[in-house]
Amino acid sequence: MPDTPSFPNPKLTPALQRQWTMTAGVFLIALAGMFVLLLQQWQAAQLLGWLLIAGLALFYELRIFKQALPYVPLDGDGGMGRGVMAVLAAGLGYGLLAGMLMLPQMEGWWGWIPGGLALAAMIAEELAATWFRHGISRGARHVRREFRALGLLVVTAMAVHYNRFDPWFLAIGLMDYLLLFTASWRARKGREIPAITPSQPRSWLQMLYLVTAGVALLPFSTREVMLVLGVLYGVPYFLLALRDWFILAGLLHPDQGIYSQVSAAVRRAIDGWLALTVRLFAGVLSATLLADMLFHFDVYVARFGAAWKPGALALLLLVTLPFLFLGIRVRWAALAALVAFAGVIIIMGWNPVVFAGLFLTGASLLLGQGRVALESSDV
Repeated sequence: MPDTPSFPNPKLTPALQRQWTMTAGVFLIALAGMFVLLLQQWQAAQLLGWLLIAGLALFYELRIFKQALPYVPLDGDGGMGRGVMAVLAAGLGYGLLAGMLMLPQMEGWWGWIPGGLALAAMIAEELAATWFRHGISRGARHVRREFRALGLLVVTAMAVHYNRFDPWFLAIGLMDYLLLFTASWRARKGREIPAITPSQPRSWLQMLYLVTAGVALLPFSTREVMLVLGVLYGVPYFLLALRDWFILAGLLHPDQGIYSQVSAAVRRAIDGWLALTVRLFAGVLSATLLADMLFHFDVYVARFGAAWKPGALALLLLVTLPFLFLGIRVRWAALAALVAFAGVIIIMGWNPVVFAGLFLTGASLLLGQGRVALESSDV
């Protein structure tokens, strides 16, 4: 949670004002560019709802950024660091995506735009987390948390809009805002804001849930698969966030005997037998599925349809992409493997060797995590 959820409003220096003006200009250009792009599919009158919602979302983000800008230090050349710029890029993606709530689900290559915006914003967030790993300013932390809360709500609402998730998933999408609003309310009342220790499992599950919701917006995804994955990642995240809300609201005290004992037991399980059990189970499951795929390869190819490229991309995303966010030490290796196999598919076509290689890449990422999977990604 923020050190303090409200900021004084000191006058912006000329350098800071230039940075905000440039950011606002980029946001407006992106909004206009997306509007022109969408005009190829809809009439201008049909896009008014998109323009209104996307414009309001970007305006809200610009206000948050301006509020926190005095606490975002500039570099020696008077510019913002790459971490802050990555956070702003993520916010831009979420803002443009928000307007899609006013449009029906798109078909053809247009259908890749919402999911592409969501996943690009998440990648920008993860890049920001990597660049912030050696320190993050108070203002950048505030902006990042506000934009993440907006992204969680927008991506969840889009998955519900596309009928990939049930409406009750909106409760998961609202959890970050619940935490932020509770902290802000306590600050306005002059009450102490309980410190919440950064929760590595919550950050990990939140990113997996976000990736699942983002993939759910892509054309090849199905409700049956996405709903199961959404529950698998979303419900544990919701429970951990709800625990943090109880602490923030003063209804639960971390130093209580029973709570500390349960927390210690859960931590030992995650670091010990549970991690080992998950790896063993995943290993057996991966070997079984791989054998079935190789012996019944024609069946799997038929299920992907005659167009092998969408099927290959689906396999890459569903098997490999979620694991890019499990540990900083394997992200770049996983990304390199993903790109390499995509190139192999384009050159060699769809065959059992490539199919097995893709699956083993995803399985090796899962099996090789261990405690690295719980490495902190929250800064």
